[in-house]
Amino acid sequence: MALVFLCLMMYNKNYFYKLRRPSEKLFAEVVEYRWEKGPMRNDYTKLCYPYVRISGKEESSLVKLSYANNHSEPFKIGEVVEVFWHEKTLLYYHACETGFMKFIPAFKKE
Repeated sequence: MALVFLCLMMYNKNYFYKLRRPSEKLFAEVVEYRWEKGPMRNDYTKLCYPYVRISGKEESSLVKLSYANNHSEPFKIGEVVEVFWHEKTLLYYHACETGFMKFIPAFKKE
């Protein structure tokens, strides 16, 4: 069972690197946090989503960063983080290098 879990995590990590490879790396400043309902239906867990303002854009509105945590706020207010767009979703560039994901092996980082 643990081997299946490890294989799935390796696949997810490699898929994430595949998504971010062609994307442009942007810098964004964390402005605030909002507690919102999680993405799963019938799950009433609230997750803490950071809202960021993309650097270099004049009059940039707040954008929800899809990097949630239900325990704490992963970034400090005012901290500048690296992000990238995938379709219409703003993702944290180093999401797979934090927590236990940094110990999962990847076939090809970049």
